[in-house]
Amino acid sequence: MTLSRPPTNIPNPTAEKYLAKVQTEREKLLLRPESELLPILQRYRAKEQAQREAAAAAKKEKHAAKSAGIEAALFYNQPSASADFDYWLKAEYWTFDEAVALLLGKAPTVVTWAAVKRELEAKSGFMLFEKPKPASGFLLTYQRLRNLALRAQAMTRTTKLRPTDAIAWAQNSHATEVPPQLIQLLAPPSPEKTDTAWPANAGEAAITARTASAESQAMPQQDRAPTAPSKSTLKKSALVKKYERVWMTIESDLGHANENGFSKAAKASVYGQWCEEEALAWARQNGKIVESVAPPAASMASLPRKIHLMGD
Repeated sequence: MTLSRPPTNIPNPTAEKYLAKVQTEREKLLLRPESELLPILQRYRAKEQAQREAAAAAKKEKHAAKSAGIEAALFYNQPSASADFDYWLKAEYWTFDEAVALLLGKAPTVVTWAAVKRELEAKSGFMLFEKPKPASGFLLTYQRLRNLALRAQAMTRTTKLRPTDAIAWAQNSHATEVPPQLIQLLAPPSPEKTDTAWPANAGEAAITARTASAESQAMPQQDRAPTAPSKSTLKKSALVKKYERVWMTIESDLGHANENGFSKAAKASVYGQWCEEEALAWARQNGKIVESVAPPAASMASLPRKIHLMGD
């Protein structure tokens, strides 16, 4: 059985009409002078360029909408991936990966390093013929934060991280934008939320007592009067040593004193000196005092003296 080719001379009314229209337009253009043809050509090319740009923008918008839909469906964007700060702030310590997830506002039980690693590997492409897919912004943020944390002594010196240490590291290093719910942990607790386990203003009371004791010890006996004492000033190193246990960001704050307003608030008129009371007031106002950290033990100079005589 021989198959015959379909006839090619079948008339196509649509094609014939289009060709006739093209021929008519061509004849009209040939009759025009060359000076009129150039503007027509420029308008035609501009129209083609506008059509191409509109098609590219529509394609880009369609791709962005598709990518946004895929991103929204991933595990770390689900409601269950949001951190329960009320629960995790009650924990005495965090593990390393728990701290990384919480610093990004995610639930450590959902957004784990194993899950993030699987997603990164899936986007990288295992086969040679597979084209790597770009990783999402969150995956890259998680990976970069984890890499920085692995190189931070404050985050790796123990397997049981104090929440305040992890939050202070992220805030001081600017490794990520710390969620406001975690920053509140570094601020003094409000009086209505305190209980017997965390006395109200315990850290501030300890600092005030130590400041008053230091001023009293430094003032000569004959100069003591019922009038208000003069302002106490300290050098930078002395200020850091005195309050570093209850004011964990003090070195960073001093380093950026001109930018954060600390210099304007507490810098003394004497070069290299800082007003102690103004410095503490600025720290309290900006939530720098950590109330849960007990002040260091009193120095030997604050202990009562007793002179032993021969024969006693």
